[in-house]
Amino acid sequence: MKRIDSVLFVDDDSICNFISVTLFKHLHVTENIHAVTNGKEALRFLREKAVIKTTNIFPEVIFLDLNMPVMDGFDFLDQLNKTMPNYASACKVYILTSSESPLDIDRCRRYDVAGYISKPLTEEKLAMVVT
Repeated sequence: MKRIDSVLFVDDDSICNFISVTLFKHLHVTENIHAVTNGKEALRFLREKAVIKTTNIFPEVIFLDLNMPVMDGFDFLDQLNKTMPNYASACKVYILTSSESPLDIDRCRRYDVAGYISKPLTEEKLAMVVT
C-alpha cells in the first residue's frame, strides 16, 4: 500500500477516530496522523501548520465527517476554500461519514472532494483511497 506523508481525521466520534488511526498505524500508511473533533479545530490545526511551512506536516489527505458540533463538514469545506484556497486544491478530502442521506451526497458533489466513504473506514476502503 502506498504511503501518505500526513493525514488528518476530522470527526467528533472518538471511537471512529480511534479505529481509523489504529488502522493507519497497523498498515504503516503514515507516521503523521492527526485527529480533531470538529471543523473549527481542523482549520486551527491547518493554520498552525501553514505558519511552520513544512510540506510533509501539512496533511496530504483529510478524512472529514459531515455532522459535527461547532463547525460541520460543509462549513469546514467552505472556510477551507475561502481562507486556504491553495491548500484546498492541493490536498485530497474524503468525506467519511455515517450519513447516507441523498441530500448530503448531492451537496458533497458541489465541492471538490476526492470521494464519499461510509463509516467505518476499513482496510478495503483504505486500499481504494491509497493507491
